[in-house]
Amino acid sequence: MAALDLFSRRQARLEAGLPHGLRLLASELEVGIPFEEALGSAARGSSVFSGEMARVCREARAGSGIHDALLRASARTGSLQAKRAYAALARCYSGEDGPSSLKSLATEYSRLGRARLKEHASRASMLGIAFISASCVLPSLFLAFAVLGSSFMGEIVSPETLWLSFGALLPAVLLAIILLAWLSAPAAQSSGGPGFLSRGERERVRAFVSSKGIRLSGASLLLAFPACAASALAAFAALGPSPLLAALAGASILLSPLALYALLAHFSGGRARRAERFLPDALLHASSLAGCASFEEAVASISRGGYGPLGEEFAAASRRMQAGEAFPAAMEGVGARLGSEAVCRACGLLSRAYETGADLGEAMREAADDAVELFSSGREKAALLATQRYTLLAGAALVPVILGLVCGAVTGISASFEEAGGSPFDSGAGQGLVSEGLRASTLYLAMFAVASSLFLGVQEGEPKKAAAYAFAFLPLSLAIFSLALGRLPP
Repeated sequence: MAALDLFSRRQARLEAGLPHGLRLLASELEVGIPFEEALGSAARGSSVFSGEMARVCREARAGSGIHDALLRASARTGSLQAKRAYAALARCYSGEDGPSSLKSLATEYSRLGRARLKEHASRASMLGIAFISASCVLPSLFLAFAVLGSSFMGEIVSPETLWLSFGALLPAVLLAIILLAWLSAPAAQSSGGPGFLSRGERERVRAFVSSKGIRLSGASLLLAFPACAASALAAFAALGPSPLLAALAGASILLSPLALYALLAHFSGGRARRAERFLPDALLHASSLAGCASFEEAVASISRGGYGPLGEEFAAASRRMQAGEAFPAAMEGVGARLGSEAVCRACGLLSRAYETGADLGEAMREAADDAVELFSSGREKAALLATQRYTLLAGAALVPVILGLVCGAVTGISASFEEAGGSPFDSGAGQGLVSEGLRASTLYLAMFAVASSLFLGVQEGEPKKAAAYAFAFLPLSLAIFSLALGRLPP
C-alpha cells in the first residue's frame, strides 16, 4: 500500500507540473524557438514533468527520435492527463498542431488544478477544526474524568495509564490528522522553492547573511549547538523545582539553531518574492516598446521603471551589457542573483527569443503571460488556505487556556473541600492523580505545540517553517498554560 501511495503521489506531482511545463513549451515555440531546444528548456526544471522531459531528451539524443521517446514516456505513466500532454507534444512536433494547442491544454489543466485546490481547502478547514477539537476537548474531558472519577469512586485510571494517554495516545490522534492532511493535499500545494537544508537553500542563506555583513560558515553553525546546549543547562538550573518544564525549556533552546536557520531561509527569499511581484508588469511594460526598441533598450527601460529589486537587477544587467557582456549571459545573471525560479524562467525565455531573432513584443507578452499564470495559482492557494492558518494560530493559544482552566478547576475543587474539612481526595486515589495530571498535561502541551507547528507547515505547503513555528509555539503554549493554571506545573 505504501508503494502504491508513493506511486500515486509521484503521478500527482507529474500532473501538477503539466500546466507550467506545457505553457513554457508553448511560449518558446510561439517565439520561434526550435522544438528540440524548447524541450531542453522544459527539462531543466525541478518538477517531475521536467525529469520526464530530460529522459525524453536523453533517449532522443541516443538515436530513438523525439516521437518514439514521447511514446515511451506515455507508456511509462498511468496518468491520463500526462498521456494527453505527450500526445499533444508529439502532434506539435510532427506539425499537426501548433503551440496554441499546448497553451489550451495547459489552461485546461490549470483550471482543473484550481478546482482540486478549492476542494482541498474545504477539506483542510474541516481537518483544522478536527485538529483543534481533538487537541482540546479530548484531553480536557479525559483529565476531568480521570481525576474527579478516581476521587469519588476509587482509582478509575492509574497514573501509568494517564501518562500513556497524554504521552502517546492523544498525540497519536493528532499525528493521524496531520498524516491525513498530508495525504489529501494536492501536489500543486507544495512550495516551489529549494528544499529545506538543500544545497541551493544553504547557498542562498549564506549569501543573504553575507549581504548583512555577517560571515557564516559551517564551523559557526557547529558552534551554535554547544552554545545552545549550555543555555539549556542554564534553563535546567533556573527551573530546577520543575524538572519537566526545565526539560522542555532546554528542548526549545536546542531547537533554536534549526528555527533560526528556517527564519533566515524565509527572509533570504524575501527579495526574490518582491521581484516576482513586479515581473508581469515589468514585462508588459517592455512589450509596449515593440517596434521602437531593441531587447537591450527594453531591459534599460525596465531598470528605470521603478520595479523594486527586479528593476535593480535589470539595471545591473544593463550596465553589464554596456560593458560588453552578451544579452543571454546578462539575463542569466539576473535570475541567478535573485534566486527565483520564475525570474530565471522568464529571463531564459527572453534570452532564447533574442538568440532566434523573435519579435520583442511577442516575446515579452509570452513571458508576462507565463509569469501571471505561474503566480496566480500561488496567490489563490494562499487565499484559500488563510482560514485554517488563522484557526491553527488561534488554537495554539486557545488549547493551553482551556486545558489550564480545566486543570485549575480540578485543583480548585480539591482546595475547596480541604478548606471545608472534607476533601474527597482523602483516599489518595484522586490526590495522586492531580499532580500526575498536571505533569502529563505539560508534556502533552509540548507535543501539541510541535504537532501544531508541523500541521501548520503541512497546510501551507512549507514544512520547513515548522521549526520556526515550534520555536515560538513551545514556550508560548507553556506560558499561557501556566497563566491559566495560576501557577507553574510541578
